[in-house]
Amino acid sequence: MDSFETRCVKHKEVEGRVTSLSTPIFASSTFQLDSIEHGDLLCNTGGDFVSAGSSNYLYSRLRNPTVDVAENSITQIEGGHGTVLFGSGMAAISSTLLAFLKAGDTIIMPYCSYGGTNEVSTYLLEKRLGVNVVRVDARTPTSYIEAAKSHPGVRVLYGELISNPRADLLDMEAFVLAASTLKDVVTIVDNTFATAYNKALIPEYGVDVVINSCTKYYGGHSDILAGKSLLYLLCANRFKMG
Repeated sequence: MDSFETRCVKHKEVEGRVTSLSTPIFASSTFQLDSIEHGDLLCNTGGDFVSAGSSNYLYSRLRNPTVDVAENSITQIEGGHGTVLFGSGMAAISSTLLAFLKAGDTIIMPYCSYGGTNEVSTYLLEKRLGVNVVRVDARTPTSYIEAAKSHPGVRVLYGELISNPRADLLDMEAFVLAASTLKDVVTIVDNTFATAYNKALIPEYGVDVVINSCTKYYGGHSDILAGKSLLYLLCANRFKMG
């Protein structure tokens, strides 16, 4: 028999199916493993190739059931390959930019964009990491394609469908046309204000990465702080991060 101490801390699972209408919140940081081999498999595959009947989860910073449900729901709503949720919109924006850009690369982005995005592009990308940041007037349809012609090494075209705070509208046809003239460029659009309800950027325009601050319309009640980055399948296949 297990010791008294072991019996105090060892929980017994609920028998049978649990059919809660609301997704439960899994607050655990760590998940139980079947074996050392199970843990090794999780570390090396992220849980994608675990055998049936075994847990896909190891540590909540890597993967969590509650977060998985939210990410899968967003992917289903918007289309695309997969979603990554972050603790804030700026975490999503900065992480996505850092994943695709390195010193010497060029990003073309609008003059008028969210204040936090401007700060990251100016003080982190440009001044600290040596990324060439080219700013354009996104209200002019030809601005991206003209900037692309005069700046070699363009890695990222970045835009906001509706800019924050000025509410400039990005001409999506001109934006994707500019991208089509470049080789190995990643298109990233912040769709926070419009959301996929008004404009689904992946199925309609083939944008590589769509970002939202979920703090705003995705949450809707000023009671969450979150962000998401959604990848198009072609982007996942074509590009290697970093």
